[in-house]
Amino acid sequence: MKLSADHVIREYRCAQCFGALVEACDAGEWHVVCPKRCEPGGFVTAAFADRRIAESAAELEEVARNYPQFDKRPKQTPEQKRATRATLWGEE
Repeated sequence: MKLSADHVIREYRCAQCFGALVEACDAGEWHVVCPKRCEPGGFVTAAFADRRIAESAAELEEVARNYPQFDKRPKQTPEQKRATRATLWGEE
């Protein structure tokens, strides 16, 4: 069964970076590729990529909670957190 390029672009992601795919012309032929040209190539379903990204985010939170000395993300002060909530949600 041959899949259309539109279907592949919509339903699949790059197996290396989980980024969206695009259609590109190479030597007069059109191919679905990762715009970052990840090597080796390959595709995974969008559902798999989304699940792995969510799992990775959860693992990051767990490590940050258990090993705060290794968490290199910028920290927000309580005032900055309140300001962010007020901006996003209208909370005071």
